[in-house]
Amino acid sequence: MTTQMAAAPTLTPAPAARGRAGLLGGTLAVTSVLGLPLTVLWPGTSGEWFGYGDVAPIRDRFFWVLTVLAVVFILNVPAQALAAMLIVQNRGARWATAGGAVMILGAAMQVTGPAGWATLYYHTTGPALDPATATAFMTRIADDWRLFAVPTAGALLVVLGTVVQAVGLWRSRALPRWVPLASLVVVAMFVLPANGLAGALAQLPITAAAVAIGWYAWRRAA
Repeated sequence: MTTQMAAAPTLTPAPAARGRAGLLGGTLAVTSVLGLPLTVLWPGTSGEWFGYGDVAPIRDRFFWVLTVLAVVFILNVPAQALAAMLIVQNRGARWATAGGAVMILGAAMQVTGPAGWATLYYHTTGPALDPATATAFMTRIADDWRLFAVPTAGALLVVLGTVVQAVGLWRSRALPRWVPLASLVVVAMFVLPANGLAGALAQLPITAAAVAIGWYAWRRAA
C-alpha cells in the first residue's frame, strides 16, 4: 500500500496584501517626511506658551499648520504601529504588538492638543474679541491643566509605545539594527528643540526610521 503525502503549499502574499502593505508603507513614509517642513513652520512663542502677540499676526498660518500637523500625525503614528506589527511576525511579536497598541492610544490622545489649539486660538485672536480681552483670556487659560493634560499624557504614551516597539523590532532581527535605535530618538524630543529648523534636524533620525519601517513592511508582503 502506497501512502502519498501532499507537499505543503507554498504561500505567497496575495496582490491585495501587497497593495495594502504598499499603501501602509507609503502613508508612513509620506507623513513622516511631511512632518519635517511642518516642524519648521510650527510657530514659536515669546514665553512658555502661546500668547496673543504670538498668534494674532499669523493666525491663518497658525490654524493651518496645527490642523495639517494634527492630520499628518494621526495618520503617521498608527501607520508606524501597524507597519511594525506586519514586519515582526515571530520573535519580538508581543513587544511590537503591545508597543503599537500603546502608540495608537497615545496618538489619539495627543492629537487633541494641536487640533483643539488650532481652532481655539484662531477664533480667540480674530475680530470677535478686542485685543485686551483676548490677551486676558489666553493668559488665563494658559494656566489651566485641562489645556495640556490629555495631549501630554498622549505624548508620553506614544514615546512609551515607541520604546516597546523598538524592543520588538530589535529582537525580530527583521530589519537593520539602526532602525529601532534611530526611532528611540523620540525619547529625547522632550528636551530637544521642538520647532523651527533645529526641531526638524532633531527629528531626522525618527523620520529615517519611520521611512525604513514602511519600506520593510512593504517588502515583508512583497
